[in-house]
Amino acid sequence: DTGDLWTFQKIAERAEALTGYKTLSVFHDFKYNPKEVISGVFDDWAYDELGIYAYTIELWDIVGKAGIEDRKYIDWLRDHPHEDDVKIYDWVKENGPDDGYVEWYEFDHPQLGKIEIGGWNTLYTWRNPPHTLMGEEADRNVPFILSLAEMLPRLSLHTLTTTKLEQGVYHLNLVVENAGYFPTCTSNQGRTRSATRPVRVKLELPEGVSLIQGKVTEEIGHLEGRSNKTSAFGFGASSTDHRGRLQWVIRAPEGEEVVIKIYSDRAGYLEKMVKLQ
Repeated sequence: DTGDLWTFQKIAERAEALTGYKTLSVFHDFKYNPKEVISGVFDDWAYDELGIYAYTIELWDIVGKAGIEDRKYIDWLRDHPHEDDVKIYDWVKENGPDDGYVEWYEFDHPQLGKIEIGGWNTLYTWRNPPHTLMGEEADRNVPFILSLAEMLPRLSLHTLTTTKLEQGVYHLNLVVENAGYFPTCTSNQGRTRSATRPVRVKLELPEGVSLIQGKVTEEIGHLEGRSNKTSAFGFGASSTDHRGRLQWVIRAPEGEEVVIKIYSDRAGYLEKMVKLQ
C-alpha cells in the first residue's frame, strides 16, 4: 500500500536520526541476488498478516565503525577493496578485544595432524560489538524503541456532554479521538486484513434507565492518526478523520449515572461515568 510505504519511510527517517544506522528496504536495497527477494521473515508476516510496521535492527556495524561508510551493503560483502579489510583489521587491533584477530599459528591436531588456527574472533568483532562497546550500542537504540511506542494509537476523550431536553430526558454526546500517530488499525494493511476490530462503545445503563435513541453497543469504526497526514502534504485526508461521534437520547431520573466504556484492540481502553442532569 502506497500510504503504508510512505509511513514506513517516515519511521525510517526517525530510525536513522536516532540510531545512526542506515535504513534499508529488503525489496529495494537488501538482496543477496538482484533477481531474488528475501522472504519468509518475521517482518513480512507482521506487516502482511497483522498490518504492523516491522523492522529488523542489526545491532552493530563493524565496517561502518572502521570508517567505511559509503557502500552498498550486500554488494560490499560480495566484493570490496583489500584496503577495506586492512581498515577493519587496524580498527579491531586498536579498539577490539585482545583476541579480536588471532594471528595464525600451527597446531598439532590429534586426528587431522598439523593444521593452522587463527583469524577473526567473529562473535565479538563482526557479529557483535566488543564487550566494551555493548552498552554504547544498546544505548543508541533505546530512543528509537521509545519513539516507536510513542507512535502507537491512543484513545482520548475529546467531548462528553449531557443536555437536558425535558424533564427525565437527556441528550448524551460523545466524541472520542485517536491522539496517536498510527490509526487504530495501525496501517491500511491492518484494515484490509481486518487484523483488529473497530473502535466500539458500550453504554451501561442502571435499572430504570432506558434508551429513546441510540444503541447500547455501537461501533465507531477505525480512527486515523497523524500518519496519513505527514506524507504528500496530507492531500485527501480529512482533518477530523481521527475522531468519531456517537449520540444517545436517554430517559432517566435526574441525577442518575451511566457508564461509557470505549474499547480498541490497539489504542487502549477508556471508561467514564456520566451524571445525567
